[in-house]
Amino acid sequence: MNHGMTTFGYRRFVSLIHPHNTASRRVAEKTGMTLEREVEWKNKPVCVYAVEQPAV
Repeated sequence: MNHGMTTFGYRRFVSLIHPHNTASRRVAEKTGMTLEREVEWKNKPVCVYAVEQPAV
């Protein structure tokens, strides 16, 4: 994420993770992502995790 933010100027990263995939959810949280909401995507439930770099 740091490379994407510094090199390419991306400010936001999003992960779509199945609610029962606790390992992936923990990885997202350890990298600074937070759960934004739970939605249905392609007829499957997903948790939307995101991290955003503050505006400079």
